[in-house]
Amino acid sequence: MVYAGDSADRAMITTLLLALVEVFVLVAFGFFIRKLGYLEEADIGKWSRVLIDFFFPLLSFQSFVRDLDTTRLIELLPLPIIGFSFMAIGALIGLILLRFLKSKDPDVKKTFLHLCTAHNFGSLPLFIVSRLWGDEGLVKLFFLDIGSNIAFFTIAVGFLRSKTEGETVRDTFKNIVTPNIAAICAGLIVALAGGGKWFPIYILDIMKKAGQASLPMAMMLIGAALVGVPFRKDLRDISLLSFIRLGLFPLLTIPILLLLRLPSDIYRVALIVCIMPVSMQAPLFIRRYGGSPDFAASAILYTTLISLLSIPFWFALFA
Repeated sequence: MVYAGDSADRAMITTLLLALVEVFVLVAFGFFIRKLGYLEEADIGKWSRVLIDFFFPLLSFQSFVRDLDTTRLIELLPLPIIGFSFMAIGALIGLILLRFLKSKDPDVKKTFLHLCTAHNFGSLPLFIVSRLWGDEGLVKLFFLDIGSNIAFFTIAVGFLRSKTEGETVRDTFKNIVTPNIAAICAGLIVALAGGGKWFPIYILDIMKKAGQASLPMAMMLIGAALVGVPFRKDLRDISLLSFIRLGLFPLLTIPILLLLRLPSDIYRVALIVCIMPVSMQAPLFIRRYGGSPDFAASAILYTTLISLLSIPFWFALFA
């Protein structure tokens, strides 16, 4: 006998696999676009900022106004705590296992700790969640990202900073209050004011189209950033990081998610974030604060490629 629930689960896993195939193809497009000379390294940074500071916030705002169920706010409140806790747990694992790192380079060490802490909470889960659950899933992901964003700019970036840089608490706060966080707060306020009924649908549709169009572009920029990555450098340490990020971390955190007994739709969004590879934003912050750009680029390459297999594995077991 085939149960409806089983059919729905199989359909969701099939959608996830197709989304990952789409990710792989788009990343490959970006790689070859860069190889053919249509993009330079400076272009990648500029377009990444356009997506992060402009198009993603449009997607966030319209998702909240259109699809936030204000009667479920209490159920959504654990999500920012989960987002922050994911990075705190990753940081703790990294500090414990740092002794097994082969490299003695201090830049590699602090980059290792940064990447153990910072999972990909932006572009890749946005793409996957939008394909699986649409705007209703994105609202939950954006809630979770509030906590992830705070942890990223305090714990993860904290591993990269040196004591002599003198960044103040005010500077850190300005980093945390990104355009996307501002859009989330604005969307929440409008939604609570009943904006889903009175906010112009035409404007929301434009925001949605612009935001959704940016998701494939984000995947292609990831592929473009992988050109020139040193494939064979620090392989032992990259293997350790891949094991932590894609194996040990989900193994330790998924049972915690199950114990929380979250509603199934909220749990599944948290699960997607839990099984993500390392942060795609790492090279930008390493250039700013210090670390090893080569190690970060290699880690992004290998963990992203491995995650194309590990994501459906963990999702099929625990979704």
